[in-house]
Amino acid sequence: MRSLPAIIGGEWGRVDWYHLFSAAGAGIAWAVVDSGIDAAHPHFRPYNTLGDEVAQLHRDFTLTDVDYAHPSDADLKKMIDGAQIDSRGHGTHVAGIIAGSIHKDGKIPDGLRPVVGQRADGPAGIALAVESVMLLQGAFSHFAFADKLPQDPSRGGALKGMAARVDGPICVTHSLKDTAVGTAYPLASLAARDDAAALGDPLYRWGAMGHDGAQAVGAAQTILGQVGTKYSFGVGSFLNLDANQVITQGGPPSGAHSDIVHPQIAWALLSSARVVT
Repeated sequence: MRSLPAIIGGEWGRVDWYHLFSAAGAGIAWAVVDSGIDAAHPHFRPYNTLGDEVAQLHRDFTLTDVDYAHPSDADLKKMIDGAQIDSRGHGTHVAGIIAGSIHKDGKIPDGLRPVVGQRADGPAGIALAVESVMLLQGAFSHFAFADKLPQDPSRGGALKGMAARVDGPICVTHSLKDTAVGTAYPLASLAARDDAAALGDPLYRWGAMGHDGAQAVGAAQTILGQVGTKYSFGVGSFLNLDANQVITQGGPPSGAHSDIVHPQIAWALLSSARVVT
C-alpha cells in the first residue's frame, strides 16, 4: 500500500505526522501483513483504492491452513478470496491508520489521496526489494522468521528466508501491556495447535512478536526512544524496540494493543525508512 503523500496516525486532525516531522511520505510503500482490508469500509470505498487493477494484489495473512512461504494455487486463492472482506477487522484498522481517506470534514484534502495496492515491480515485472519493515505489535508468532525452530532445528518459521527480501531493517515493537498478543494470542494459537516453536513455557511456545519481539533471529535489542533518537539499523537484520514505557494504555481484553499513535513510534518508523535522520 502507498500513502501519498501524507503519513497520518489516528484520526486526521488528532495527530498530523506530516507537519510534525515535515515528512510527506511520497514514494514510501507500506505492506500490512494482516487479515486483509474491508473494501466496503468508508475509508476506502469512495475512491475505489482497493479495486480494479490492484484487486488481486491483496492477501489475507491470518489463515492457518495455507503455506505462506510456498503457497499452492489453492492456498493463493484462499488468500485472495478473503483479502477484501476482512472478517477479523484488524487489517482494516491498521490500514486505516496508515492510509485512511476520511478527513475531519468528510473530504480528502487535494493531493493527499492514498493509493492502496499499487504495484511496485521492477524491470520486466521483477519485484523490487522492500526497503524496510516495521512490525507494530505484531500478532503472529515471534518465531515466524526463524531459520531453525528452538525445539526442532529441522523446521523453520512460516516466514523463513523472507528477511532476505528486505533491503533495510526489520523493526519490531513489543510491550508487556499488550495482552492481546501477550495472553490472548498464545492461548488461541495453543487451542489451534498453531505453533512455531516448542519450549518449556507454553505461552512462550506460542508467543507473539508484539509481546517480546522477534525470537531466534539474532535480533538486536533497544529501548523505543524519543523523537530524535539515533538507531543502529542493518540490512535485513532485526531490531526489537522495547515499548514498555510507550505502549501502555488500554483495557481488557486487548490491553495496549492499539496504543500505537505516538511520536516515538512515528520517529522510529520514519527513521527505519530513511525518511528522517
